[in-house]
Amino acid sequence: MNIFQAANGGATFLVVGAVGFGITGATKNIDISIFHYLKDSPSILLLMIFILLFKIKTAFDDHKHFGDAYQHKTFFRYIGFILAIFSWLLMAQAGWSIGQPIRSAEWLIYSILVSTLWIFVHLFEIWVDKGRPSTEAIVKHLRQKWVLINIVYISCLLVFLGYLAPVVNAESVLPLCVMMVFFAFDFFTSDSFDNLDE
Repeated sequence: MNIFQAANGGATFLVVGAVGFGITGATKNIDISIFHYLKDSPSILLLMIFILLFKIKTAFDDHKHFGDAYQHKTFFRYIGFILAIFSWLLMAQAGWSIGQPIRSAEWLIYSILVSTLWIFVHLFEIWVDKGRPSTEAIVKHLRQKWVLINIVYISCLLVFLGYLAPVVNAESVLPLCVMMVFFAFDFFTSDSFDNLDE
């Protein structure tokens, strides 16, 4: 494990912890259990599940990415790492704000936007290195798929924020359910959990 992978692991615990503190903070002045609070707040529950599952999945993706020995001497690796840190911090803020679903969704949009920019940096890295496009065609295809799925996530979150009201009301669970369906598609069509011995 290198320092980039260690930071990625630490960021995962940060996001998971932020979600835990966010839920605890949202319920500390309410005479109701966390279970009942989440049961009565489906939008918060769906956002929480998405943040946790998305961060865990991307943690494995990022672990493999940062373990790629080819990148050790490239400038793009450090640019990507800086963007990754910003994305992780924004996602932690989304978790911390989970008791306010609108604010949490806004922070999540920022995090996914930065993450998408990081994907573009990696695609540009592959494109400028003439020896890589042919050898990393599968990686390139996977990154392009992630860009499209991230656009869907952002679109769903914007609808959740009320950008399609009154067609879809703000804080409707419908766009969050659609987002979870696309997450499931991404989860089962990616190789996030393959070859993790790097």
